[in-house]
Amino acid sequence: MTKIIVQNFADQFALSRKQIEPIINILPDPCFQSINEILLCFDERNKEPFEYSAEKRAVYFSYPVKQKTREDVEKAVEAFLVGLARINADSTFYRPIRQPERREFGNLISPWKARVLEALSR
Repeated sequence: MTKIIVQNFADQFALSRKQIEPIINILPDPCFQSINEILLCFDERNKEPFEYSAEKRAVYFSYPVKQKTREDVEKAVEAFLVGLARINADSTFYRPIRQPERREFGNLISPWKARVLEALSR
């Protein structure tokens, strides 16, 4: 079971714990087999909104927003799904994703993105 932890209560994030939970329920279990914790946090060290520590089996998702909009949620969902795809592709974290890599991951996640956004709109 993947635990969701909110580490910072001062900032508003594009995705809340209640929005991460349906993502976990929609995606196949293997997407989360190497993750024990998802931390919603504000971390300036992150090169991308979604960073992963294999050693700690932890995701650090940092997507603060001033005012949450539908567009922010869509971009955050995409960043989250791309991050999961990067884990499964054994990508290197804590470095910016190159555009060709971003496009490739974007193509992989597009069917899941539509399902997640539909679930979040309910």
